[in-house]
Amino acid sequence: MNTDVVRCIVRHGAPTLYSADRQKGYIVDYWLPEFESALFYEVHRVLTRYARGVDRTDWDLMVSAFHDDAVDDHGSHLGTAREFADFLKPDQKHITNMMHLNGNLTLLEVDREAREVLAETYCVGWQRLAADAPVIPPLFRSDELGDELNGARLMAAGNRYVDLLTERGGELRIARRTVVYEWVDVAPNGDQSQLEGRTLSRRSRDDASYTTIAEYRLSPA
Repeated sequence: MNTDVVRCIVRHGAPTLYSADRQKGYIVDYWLPEFESALFYEVHRVLTRYARGVDRTDWDLMVSAFHDDAVDDHGSHLGTAREFADFLKPDQKHITNMMHLNGNLTLLEVDREAREVLAETYCVGWQRLAADAPVIPPLFRSDELGDELNGARLMAAGNRYVDLLTERGGELRIARRTVVYEWVDVAPNGDQSQLEGRTLSRRSRDDASYTTIAEYRLSPA
């Protein structure tokens, strides 16, 4: 293999390796056409980092999916990722649950010389608004349920992300995002008493997913 295109790609302290033989330390440049599957995986990792960050209110993780000067057009807000995080924070104590599920991912166009990729990702997101929320956010409004909050509400939205991701300094991140909305649905939601005694989601670093291997290994069965 031409050593000019062998690169060490570091992601959060660990190199991303694509090799059947780790002893050789074989690291590939995912911008080469023959390694587009590796580029697909790197794009997926960025998108997942955003979803995990916003769902767990881990704002630094969410923002790490974007370049510092990236433009995020969410419809409700237009600005940088950090500005979007600051925009979201005040209402999150009343959003008791949030889940983003990424689906179809398509690399629409790849500019290998500029090290840029345009990607489209299908997403369905759910958010649960607490019954004691002081106001009803726009996406939770419903003609059927009225203007009074008479219990918790569950909002589901279908959308697509159109993202321009660029590599700078060895980091692939989002440079521009537009959220394209498909549909929204709002329904009343109960008190979740059916889940009593089960491990529940937490929108913080106290969530079970932040448990380390060592901690998980030692936790009671």
